[in-house]
Amino acid sequence: MFNFFSKQKILEEYIKKCLSENFPKEQIRDKLRTVGWSEKLIEKAFKKIGEQISVAEKERKIESWEKGKTYFIEKEKEIKGITVQDLLFLALRIFKTRTRRTILTIMGIGVSFGVILFLVSLGYGLQNILVRQIATEESLYTLDVNSLQPEILPLNQSALNNFTAIEGVKEISPVIETFGQLNFGEFNTEVIFRGVEPSYFKLAGLKPETKEVFKDNKSLFAASVMAETLNLKENEILGKEVKLTFFVPEVIEGTEQTKVIKPETTFKIAGVFEEEFSNLVYLPLVNLNQFSDSFASAKILVSGSEHLNPVRQKILDMGFSVSALSDTVEQANKIFRAIQIVLALFGFGALIVAVIGMINTMTITLLERINEIGIMKVIGASNKDVKKLFLTESVIIGTLGGVSGLIVGFLGAKLFNFGINILAQTLGGQPINLFAFPLWFLITIIVFSSAVGFLTGFTPARRAAKMDPLQALRYK
Repeated sequence: MFNFFSKQKILEEYIKKCLSENFPKEQIRDKLRTVGWSEKLIEKAFKKIGEQISVAEKERKIESWEKGKTYFIEKEKEIKGITVQDLLFLALRIFKTRTRRTILTIMGIGVSFGVILFLVSLGYGLQNILVRQIATEESLYTLDVNSLQPEILPLNQSALNNFTAIEGVKEISPVIETFGQLNFGEFNTEVIFRGVEPSYFKLAGLKPETKEVFKDNKSLFAASVMAETLNLKENEILGKEVKLTFFVPEVIEGTEQTKVIKPETTFKIAGVFEEEFSNLVYLPLVNLNQFSDSFASAKILVSGSEHLNPVRQKILDMGFSVSALSDTVEQANKIFRAIQIVLALFGFGALIVAVIGMINTMTITLLERINEIGIMKVIGASNKDVKKLFLTESVIIGTLGGVSGLIVGFLGAKLFNFGINILAQTLGGQPINLFAFPLWFLITIIVFSSAVGFLTGFTPARRAAKMDPLQALRYK
């Protein structure tokens, strides 16, 4: 005798066999009813078999899905995406399909960067002109020393010897100063005489218009304003012979008096230096040594910028007053840096307008190419490829805008400088170069323009990458 569980198992095995041979379920039920199986047992067996089949099917589907997932992951790894060559080819199509809009956008950015380059390079040019006028390389490492109380602490040869002993001091050029007159024919003019060594000119940043400095002890250098005073042109004053009169202060019986000394020999004007406000005349120091045993001032050249502050402090500790031309140059540079920032801000105002125009261009380009984006995704382009394409287009536009800005700014600067020089020559002035183009600033403009292109194209590129391909294809 079979128990209930054995009968149920036989019934289930029979049904499974029939199902495997593709017998219809109703035919199986009829046959089982004919041989005496109850309806209840038949339905119970079919239900249990159906649950077993469902679990097996589910497990088969999960296994199949896992295999498929692994397959597609491996295939995705094999796919390298769009190549650089294809990316550039597709990105450069904007010059063929949307030529006018692309060129206008590039020119808008170019004009903005051209204005920035024009204004900032003008600031650098003016800064260079000022620095060249007031300083030479040696003068930037030079200290000016004076005595605040000449009667108590004279700046004499003993003091100069003490300065020479300081570490870092390379050269000392003392100055003797007195008032007097310069006599040229019927013209007499009050002047300030300075007795100096030949090295004084390079330490003071003066640039006489001659290579010979004090060819002999009877040579002198006059300020450019002297030509106008003597009713001569600047080039006519060179080589003229003049007579000098010195007014030397002296104390006689406790009373300060002025002694007038008129050397019999004549002096020759050997050179001219730019000075439009003071009648200064530089003589060899030996001509004024006889009038005083102390100096009005001295210029001290140090061997490097690292010695400027230590030498300055040691001389201050001795009780003398110290100043440096480098301080003036540094202050001038700070002022010009502020001017350059202000000028650049005006240019950035134009750049903002150009950036808005570029954002508008990229947004319109996105709307016009929605169907194209859908087609690209359907034929296999990934979101990353679409994003790369839009970013590449915007970076190309931005970079070319920066290059055109360099061209616009450079040409504008040259034309402006040409016009100013023509005007200067017409008025009797000297031609100058008002503009300077530091290489680092030119590179910065290219990098910044590329960054502007990237930033303005980032949002449209992200929107394009996130588009659903089916919706993109249906878009009208």
